[in-house]
Amino acid sequence: MAFSHRLANKPTILGLAVLLILAVGGGAWWLLRPTPYQQGQRLEAEERYEEAVVRYQEHLKKEPTHRDAQYRLAVLLTDKLNRPGEARQYADQLLAAHPEDVEAALVAGRLRVALADQAPSAQARQTLLSEAAQMFEKVLGLDAQNPIALFGAARVEFALWSDGQTEAGARAEALLKRLLAAQPDDTDGHLLLAQYYVSTGRHAEALPLAQRATQLAAQNEYAYHLLAWARLYAESPRAALESANTAVGMAPGLARNHHVLGIIYLALDNLQQAENELKRAYDFERANLTYVRDYVRVLRLADKLVESRDLLTPLMQEGGGDPNLLMTLYSIQYRLGNRDAANAVLQQYIQSFPGSPEALLELASSLYESHLLSEAVETYTRVLEIDPNNAVALYNLGTIELDRLNYTDAETYLTRARDLAPDLAKARLNLGNVYFRTGRFEEARQEYEEVRRRQPHNAIVLNNLGLLERRSYQQSGDAAALQRAQRFFQEAYEKDPGFIYAMLNQALLLSRQGQFEAALELLDRVIQSYGREAPQVAFLARAFIRLEQGDFAAAEQTYRQVVRDSLSDADKNLARNGLAVALYKQGRFDEALEQLDAVVAQEGDRTRPLALSNRAMVVMSRDGPLPETRQLLSDAIELEDLAEAHANLARLELLSGNFAAAVAENRRAQEHNELLRGVHYNEALALERAGQMREAEAAYRQELRVNPGFLDAALNLGLNLLDQERADEAMAVLSAAEAQHPNTARLQVALAMVHLAQANYPNATLLARRAASLDPRLAAAHSVLAVVAVRENRLDDAERAARAAVDLDPASFYAALNLASIYALAGKFDDARHQLDRVPDPGADVTARRRFLNARIAILVNMGLLERARQVIPESLALQEQPVLSQLREQIDALEKRK
Repeated sequence: MAFSHRLANKPTILGLAVLLILAVGGGAWWLLRPTPYQQGQRLEAEERYEEAVVRYQEHLKKEPTHRDAQYRLAVLLTDKLNRPGEARQYADQLLAAHPEDVEAALVAGRLRVALADQAPSAQARQTLLSEAAQMFEKVLGLDAQNPIALFGAARVEFALWSDGQTEAGARAEALLKRLLAAQPDDTDGHLLLAQYYVSTGRHAEALPLAQRATQLAAQNEYAYHLLAWARLYAESPRAALESANTAVGMAPGLARNHHVLGIIYLALDNLQQAENELKRAYDFERANLTYVRDYVRVLRLADKLVESRDLLTPLMQEGGGDPNLLMTLYSIQYRLGNRDAANAVLQQYIQSFPGSPEALLELASSLYESHLLSEAVETYTRVLEIDPNNAVALYNLGTIELDRLNYTDAETYLTRARDLAPDLAKARLNLGNVYFRTGRFEEARQEYEEVRRRQPHNAIVLNNLGLLERRSYQQSGDAAALQRAQRFFQEAYEKDPGFIYAMLNQALLLSRQGQFEAALELLDRVIQSYGREAPQVAFLARAFIRLEQGDFAAAEQTYRQVVRDSLSDADKNLARNGLAVALYKQGRFDEALEQLDAVVAQEGDRTRPLALSNRAMVVMSRDGPLPETRQLLSDAIELEDLAEAHANLARLELLSGNFAAAVAENRRAQEHNELLRGVHYNEALALERAGQMREAEAAYRQELRVNPGFLDAALNLGLNLLDQERADEAMAVLSAAEAQHPNTARLQVALAMVHLAQANYPNATLLARRAASLDPRLAAAHSVLAVVAVRENRLDDAERAARAAVDLDPASFYAALNLASIYALAGKFDDARHQLDRVPDPGADVTARRRFLNARIAILVNMGLLERARQVIPESLALQEQPVLSQLREQIDALEKRK
């Protein structure tokens, strides 16, 4: 929905008097009010650092060279908010203006050390560290005992030592000793020197430093972490245990604390506790090779897998042996990740016992896991030749056919497996999946419930029951179904915290409720727990949530990662569809079509109907409602009756001006998926353009009920309420949206419009300017500033702002209309008449046409063209709803009196 503005007909004498009174009172207030810098100081003292940054930045807009504002910004962004990249411009500007300023040099050095930790290359890191060193040396040349410079220089040398420059370690040690001699109670100095000593094996020297650090900062977990390492080797494992437990208690989410505790338990010969703690460290940071190595070490000590392997390996070399022992060796090699060795054992087994179906089953399983499906099917078929009633082979054949989307054969195999082995839960589970995918939901529920009865702790079946409830919620909007879905997903996660899909589905439900950050946090936990082995589906879910959140650039980046890294064509094509949507949302239509064409070219792909629908969506936005677009959607619906295809067909009808047809198609989409993002929103757009504002309001509210985080729906609902002259309700809706989507330019403009309707011009101006700073290309922000200027009788300012809006968006109906109105108010009637002729035709959009006619009447009245105004009024009246109708009748009366 576009932005709308109502203009006063003409300033009055009374209005000017009121403005004069407000100006005098406002001027006194203006002189006494605190400056943005003073406001920033207060906010900083209250530890409201983000808000303080905004105020300091506002101050710099007025006084670009204000030294203290630049310095406070550099310090806050570096030390408090960990955003050294943003801090750099302020520190460098400050240093350029004040080259001898010690504080400027110190903060510039500190932020470069912080940036070095994030450097994209070794060369960039070295450059930043070198620049930081120069700045600290400069300060030390002026003040040899400056503690901040000493610590900063030591950090630089420590970083260089960590990068392999051995001699830098001694320099770091010397600097830190100088620091502690000058500042005996410097906590950071004690910690860094203790860290250096622990890292170099000088634990006895580290011990007093770490002890002193715990006295200086009793709540610093890193001090206890270092103390644990020092005590472990300088005193005893039992002495170190208390310090390590203290560190874990303070920061249970840090891998390093669990790692040192695990090493201590290992030294105490408590293998079970060592395994538990080292597993936690490994789970938190799987990419850390030290944690991986130590975890493998304790597993070897606990399970003795290597010793078992060494004992059993000769059996393969001897060409025979006990079959059970050979299978045990196969299992051990497989657990150790030695796949080639495991397959060699298996081949030896088959040669030794050629008639054994168990050997063939193991071989087929290995082939299946290697994605060699044809070879796996052939091997399972050989098993059935030996044993026609082998339920395991039947189950696996059914599973492969399920993966191939061959549901008929999958059902046949899985039904036989279930009937032959009623306790084979996974056969029932996959049979339920066949029923689910073929729309036989009650049969799916029966199979899932039977599995749950037999295996109440089975996380997969709990997850699948959650999916059934989620589908029920999508179809009916039933809140109870939503709660059941959440409960099933949560229970699945509690039963098996390693089951990734329960967490993914829980995250998607959180996203649907607008809880984006909670959803992303949950996904981050999944990805971090798997490390480099994180499944691509987790990244697909993360990208989808970013898409829902409106962070299209982040979604694009993650989708591209899946396309690049995934080994699964299905995952790649899902990612290509998502990537196309992310590119489309950024206006990059040709790139989006390139991704979709790659999917459309793959006959038989599951996501091909979705790709056809998405292709139609992109083409519509780029080229308009072409006949070819309708054909694309028909092809998509013929392949699969997707809700997305009906929703895009509704958009096609909307663009074609067929509003009733658009509403009907949206409702068909709702029948398939009531929760499809935007399906109620698009219905609301069609209703609005048909002039049915109340019905549109209800549709917007329904969209927000099923998709609470949908920004555009909240934005348009607020503007819809504003059009109905319900400003307070509009303010409530838009303020709630801003809490979910802070610093969104379009929301700032919408809030400015509400303040404008409430005659709160200072707030309207502030919000419009904030919107313009967030998005300099947003024409609506300048349109609001123009209307404010009109209300304050600043017609020259109004004209400039309105012209800026038209320049930014020449095709904007409302920007063009505003400029024409302002010309008329300023008495520039020829310009007004010419501008009015340039206003784009609103076409069949009833709401836009009504606004156009109302504005045209006002302009004609201001121009004194009463007869022409009277000719427009009947058409306008025919489009009006109450209470606008009464206002127009007052305009008619005014015209008669003027006559």
